[in-house]
Amino acid sequence: IDGSNFFVDNPNKFAMGKVHSKDPSTVLGFLKPFLQSLFFVSLYATLVSTYTAEKVIDPTHSLLQHACYVYVFGQLSCFKYFFVWKLEESINNAAGLGFNGYDSKGYPLWNLVEGCDPLAFETSTSPKMMLGAWNITSALWLRRVVYERVSWQPTLLTFAASAFWHGFYPGYYLCFIPLGFLIEASRKGRRLFRPYFIDKGATVKLFYDVLTWALNILLAHPMAVSILLPHFWDSLAVYKGFYYYPLIIPALIFFLPLKPSKKKTKDVTLKEEKID
Repeated sequence: IDGSNFFVDNPNKFAMGKVHSKDPSTVLGFLKPFLQSLFFVSLYATLVSTYTAEKVIDPTHSLLQHACYVYVFGQLSCFKYFFVWKLEESINNAAGLGFNGYDSKGYPLWNLVEGCDPLAFETSTSPKMMLGAWNITSALWLRRVVYERVSWQPTLLTFAASAFWHGFYPGYYLCFIPLGFLIEASRKGRRLFRPYFIDKGATVKLFYDVLTWALNILLAHPMAVSILLPHFWDSLAVYKGFYYYPLIIPALIFFLPLKPSKKKTKDVTLKEEKID
């Protein structure tokens, strides 16, 4: 599930010259993700020995120490995945498989088999936006295979399928199932609270974005680290260090019968649907 996903006929059409009438040079499409991959692997190799799994689950740490170790450990692991996906992307682009036509200004697009968008991932203000920038092509595959084919709780079932696909370690399920609840709770929370912040000026909007970005890190990172420590007690130790709030808060928002504010306008509703 970590590999790039594309339809079988895409490379066939490209090889036969039936995709685009004008084929661009692959140099830029290869060079940009390749240099990014070198950057991320350098960061990972430099810092990985300092922040180990043993320090993440150390029960003697305070809440602040635990949060710092979990965040840095998770961030370094992200760099490892960024390296692999960007290297893979550069190889696909060198073969021409990543070419996706031209933008409105005539510049070539090399995002057909893009594995991740690091900048969008790091600056995301919701779990949905964050996961939309992570393992992009595989997420698209899961959406088509599971999400669009079920009518009852498609988000939760999609994440359950993803956990099953990864394997049977408890940490996989302690990661993906809570993430599914977090996304649903995030959607509900945005509809509840976002109307009080939008259209109130740039300063208020910036405050809202920073707040949701911080909440996204505080809630999503502990869940993501669980997949890196797949044994049950190790994964549970990550949540225990946070007094289980990454599990409790999304569950409360998800199950409590909270209703959106009556102040929400039709325009806000449309904006929210686009975000979701």
